[in-house]
Amino acid sequence: MKKTVSVVLLLTLIFSTCLPALAQKRVVTKKAVPATAPAPVSKVDSILFDTVDAVSQGNGVVLRWGTKAETRVVGYYAFRLTDKGRELVNPVMVLGSAAKVRSQTLYGEKYELYDPQGTTSTSYVIESVDLDGRRISTDSVSVKFTNRLSQYTGRTQESYENVEAAKTPSIEKESPLITSGIRTPQSADPVAQRWVAAQPGAKIAVRKDGLYRVTRAELQGQFRSVQQRVGKTVVIVTHDMLEALALADRVAVLDQGALIACEPPETIVGTPSP
Repeated sequence: MKKTVSVVLLLTLIFSTCLPALAQKRVVTKKAVPATAPAPVSKVDSILFDTVDAVSQGNGVVLRWGTKAETRVVGYYAFRLTDKGRELVNPVMVLGSAAKVRSQTLYGEKYELYDPQGTTSTSYVIESVDLDGRRISTDSVSVKFTNRLSQYTGRTQESYENVEAAKTPSIEKESPLITSGIRTPQSADPVAQRWVAAQPGAKIAVRKDGLYRVTRAELQGQFRSVQQRVGKTVVIVTHDMLEALALADRVAVLDQGALIACEPPETIVGTPSP
């Protein structure tokens, strides 16, 4: 009996000594499960629109849109939605990322366009055009009415009207090829002038009436207007593809002196490189 009790006590002592070691061994040898790596962010192929809105104080509509990311976007067109279909707001496109950085991706870009013919009952879509000819449109956006446009855009209704008036011919009889599209407003708007002075681009000083900002796109638009009015054929030689697409009715492409294409701009953009 004593021998049996001694054996049981001995076995109990052995197991009580080994169990903590076995448990510690299991903890030490346990392999940690690696954390799942986050999925990589895919590169933007063309454009991701962010916000699009339209605001009016009664006469005219200010269109504003932003992009989360855009790559190789030549520019943007705005369209009014009517019973007869879509009406183009801006014959000269609002230039996009390709005009600034070519094929690089830009993030958080903001754009603005004023439609003097818009009303609070108008709806719009914004359409992007990339270097491959692809067009991507936003959903339709309705116009919001406000009593104070400056609260939304930082500019007054008069400032938009003054800038728009500067695009309207008024003294072209004296010098139609030079002065077309420039008119002095009735009075200077300090808010508008501060905004103009802060913008990039050339500025023309007008005594008593402040400053006008003349952008490359506006000069291109005036060139097309004059060319169409005088009815002359104009040949422009340029290495700037965006300028060719903005100004030409037909674009001729030369490769080492050989003519390889002569088509409308939309056809050139949509045709793969030979």
